[in-house]
Amino acid sequence: TSFPARPLHAPCPPLSSPPKTIASIGELLQWAEDNAALLTDAELKTCLDHAKTVVTHFCHPYEDGFSLSDAHEEKDAGADFTTWRKFPVPGHWQDNARRVVSERLVQLLVGCNVSGFSGWSHAPFDIADSRKQLVSYYRGIKSTGLQVAGYVTPALERRVPGLWGGVRAVLPRLGSLDYGKAAAGMKKMSWYVSSRTRHKNMYCSKQVGVHGEEDAVALFVSYAFFSIACASRVEAGRRPALVANCMSVLLPLSQFSIDRTLWQSPIGAGLSERPSDGNWEKFLKSRSQININRDTPEYWQRAVQPKKRIRPFASEADVHSRPTKQ
Repeated sequence: TSFPARPLHAPCPPLSSPPKTIASIGELLQWAEDNAALLTDAELKTCLDHAKTVVTHFCHPYEDGFSLSDAHEEKDAGADFTTWRKFPVPGHWQDNARRVVSERLVQLLVGCNVSGFSGWSHAPFDIADSRKQLVSYYRGIKSTGLQVAGYVTPALERRVPGLWGGVRAVLPRLGSLDYGKAAAGMKKMSWYVSSRTRHKNMYCSKQVGVHGEEDAVALFVSYAFFSIACASRVEAGRRPALVANCMSVLLPLSQFSIDRTLWQSPIGAGLSERPSDGNWEKFLKSRSQININRDTPEYWQRAVQPKKRIRPFASEADVHSRPTKQ
């Protein structure tokens, strides 16, 4: 089976703006994913190389020396994933490059759920910093607890069970995970229901992320898919590096979309508030009130000005100096 006549290129995005030409490569990789059973080993490897190129371009501007090259992956050939039995799985197997992949993915997932925050930001989403911006926020994530959780698109949800099926084929001793049931359970939680209701009222069917975050997440999933697909067709000695590539995407994505701790890693952990920042829910409530003046710089300039001190009582000298009635 030959690939359709589409250009295979992934231009490096500039630091100041997200990539804008990812739709064509995404469609190509999605086509190859749907027809993976018909592809040869060489064609699967070609797809993985292109997905790897895209993910590298998404990550390397934010990390000096970032690399996902084949030579780099050979260093992890000694990792033993066959010892995994149950969740949460260990997290020590990740090297710096794969941690960057996971961190960037979590940033993109948050960017799909929080207005005014770009998934391409250098710094992680910070509740305290968000207060300083005079805009009304929509937040569709659960940031408290053990891990950050939020909404993922139905199209993305449908791809995740296939990834776990590929992982179980390579790691048959790993405990089962009913992703569909877990995702359905999270959708019944009060925070999820209320956030989706707010999204419907504020955005209708529009995306929250306006910088291509959802398309970028889909490309990360393609990278995970072709990594585990190639792992199922290579000798055992070359599998660990490919499994590590897949799990660097699948674990944080699944954890985010089912609100369950799946690995022992600080990546994707709950966002903590600074002690002086107060409660985030109170902040959201105050921002949702209709008060036009609160969203203007003039309001805040007046708010920080010291108030004049009003003397409640006159001094004794003032009392004696007042004229008395005759």
